[in-house]
Amino acid sequence: MRQLLIIFLIGISISSFAQETIESLFKKGEQAFKNGNYELSVDYFTKCISKNRNLMEAYWYRGLAFLNQNSTQEALKDINKALDLSESSDKNSQQSLYSIRAQIFYSTRNYKDAINDYSKALSINSKNFGNYWSRALSYYYIEEYHKALKDFEECEKIIDVNDKDNLAELYSLIAGIYQKFENKEKAIDYYTKSISIKEENNKSFMYRAYLNYEIEEFSKAINDYTKALNTYRTDNKTKDYLYNRRAQSYLRIGEYEKAINDIDQATSISPNYYQYITRGDANRLAGRYKLAIVDFSKSIELEPNNSFAYYRRGWCKEFDRDFDNALNDYNSAIEIEPDISTYYLNRAILTEKIYGFEKAKPDYEKVIQLESKSENPENSYHYALFHLGKPQEALNVALKNIKEHPTGGNYYDLACLYSLMNKKNEAIQSLENAILNGYSNFIHMANDDDLDNIKYTRNFDTFLTTHNIKVTLPKPTSDINIQIPETNLNFNHRFALIIGNEDYSSFQVGLSKEINVDFARNDALAIREYFIKVFGIPERNITFLTNATAAQTMQGLERLSKLASVTGGKAEIFFYYAGHGIADQETRESFIIPVDVNATNLNFAIKLQDVYNKLTEHPSQRVTVFLDACFSGGARNKELLGMRAVRVRPKANAMKGNLVVFASSSDTENSQPLDSQNHGLFTYFLLKKIKETKGNVSYEELYNYVKENVALESILNKNLTQTPSIITSPEVEKVWSNWSITK
Repeated sequence: MRQLLIIFLIGISISSFAQETIESLFKKGEQAFKNGNYELSVDYFTKCISKNRNLMEAYWYRGLAFLNQNSTQEALKDINKALDLSESSDKNSQQSLYSIRAQIFYSTRNYKDAINDYSKALSINSKNFGNYWSRALSYYYIEEYHKALKDFEECEKIIDVNDKDNLAELYSLIAGIYQKFENKEKAIDYYTKSISIKEENNKSFMYRAYLNYEIEEFSKAINDYTKALNTYRTDNKTKDYLYNRRAQSYLRIGEYEKAINDIDQATSISPNYYQYITRGDANRLAGRYKLAIVDFSKSIELEPNNSFAYYRRGWCKEFDRDFDNALNDYNSAIEIEPDISTYYLNRAILTEKIYGFEKAKPDYEKVIQLESKSENPENSYHYALFHLGKPQEALNVALKNIKEHPTGGNYYDLACLYSLMNKKNEAIQSLENAILNGYSNFIHMANDDDLDNIKYTRNFDTFLTTHNIKVTLPKPTSDINIQIPETNLNFNHRFALIIGNEDYSSFQVGLSKEINVDFARNDALAIREYFIKVFGIPERNITFLTNATAAQTMQGLERLSKLASVTGGKAEIFFYYAGHGIADQETRESFIIPVDVNATNLNFAIKLQDVYNKLTEHPSQRVTVFLDACFSGGARNKELLGMRAVRVRPKANAMKGNLVVFASSSDTENSQPLDSQNHGLFTYFLLKKIKETKGNVSYEELYNYVKENVALESILNKNLTQTPSIITSPEVEKVWSNWSITK
């Protein structure tokens, strides 16, 4: 702006001064001003004014000298006085004085008064480039963007086309206004004009890069961020920002190593919590979940109130199958920022996976509550609708989102929704559209559970081959976990208790992880899905426990007994247990072992006989027990304290009521895992037959299938013998074989 101050001095005349001493003082003040000695200049003009208090030119000069010393109040007083003394007919002087006073207002952020004076100056001279420019900036700062744009357009009409610096800056400013209007296309056009006029040291590269990222032109964004880095070679703060932004762009095109390199560069400049989030995301998208967890943990260490890092760390722990700690992180994220719908969605999905829909339902409803207020709902909205049993409404929302924002990410989310709805062709087509619109996070795609219904199909293989996508699909959790049939049955008097005891080492000091029961939690989760979808057991009628303590186990059994007692003999009871079992060496009584009970002291273990007694305490239509446990002292991977083998079969007189027990093994045999399917061997074939028949199978057919396949696979799998057995009470000895799951 200093060049404008010099311009404002043009035309000041001293020819009218009558006194030689004033003229001498004036010339000395003028020379001091030109030399940049504003303090001395003020002194000379003050002496002039003391000799002639109506000398407009002296006030003018002294006002400018004050302004150059940032003495704005003194400058304003002098310019006001100069305006009072100016002749109304002297338009040139008035125009200059209004411009100077506008500049004073502008420098003190009094933009409205600045606009008023720039307007007065422009009413005298409508071709003054500097006044249009400064008024435009004043309008910009008070967010009157349309008026700012109009003034910049006037600048464009009158600017000297050879003034490359100002012309490039002008186009950059116009681009910034279009960016405020969210007209990304026009903004990019003007940034491009700015760059075409002056490429060197042009900050338009940085701004255009941001917009290219926003419209998912990630390769263009990377090129612009690279050019911007050349511009800001010595500006560490901006370099830090640019490395972070380029890393984000690399992430979006799957260049994870380059993203990590950029973050390492940024960290070397100024390490901060956000850099660790970005590097964590790079490791997350590359499928390196444990490394990502380390980065997100470092981010949390640097910024404990960083909700997003908790959310991302929870996401990685979930993919790493550490469900309990994943839930803890989602809880922390929500506690810090309770209005982020995505946090609730992830917690809901994981909660449903572990504990069932009823416990997850409040979180799904919270997503709806938060997103229904938004003009542009997040994709979490349609996922929540789907999980709340409104698939068509969810699809309508997703399709509307695609229509308004046809990005690769949105098409990918649509593909996930179609997959969850088991609409395979539509899901594949949406993935095609995602690729066409720039989606490239293929490692994430390979690991995404939402695509399980399609990722192991021939069409998905063809899709990968067509696009030359080279990823390794994770081994499916199991074929029994996908495309579970739904019978749409609803038996209000069916009740169930499901227990999956896997993690014993976390509850007892001195136990190694080898003593844990591999896949017991997976077994319990799968059983629950089949109980709901095939058996027709209402979810609220199911008690679901993983890593159950003795107290929790007894409470669950007591609840089943109470439910049977109030249903007048109409109840159908189902009990599933996967975990450790053991037999007392002396009495040979069988016990199920809660996770907090040490096998060396069976006083706190739960007798299998007591389980049967509790299940049949009250009359019921039938009681069905599935036991994926052995009672010989063995386990799926390591024997429980080396207890000697004893016979598993309960005494005949222990069975009463309408009770049928499907036991995973006989006598001294161990119950094995099926590592290839991440399930217990018995549970896998039990559910496989139910899936194949959609539940239309008699108990006898089910038992025969399980017995034959488990016996065969146990030898082929680990060269061990495992023979499932069926145990019935005398009351149902002749009728149990015709019982059916769906009847």
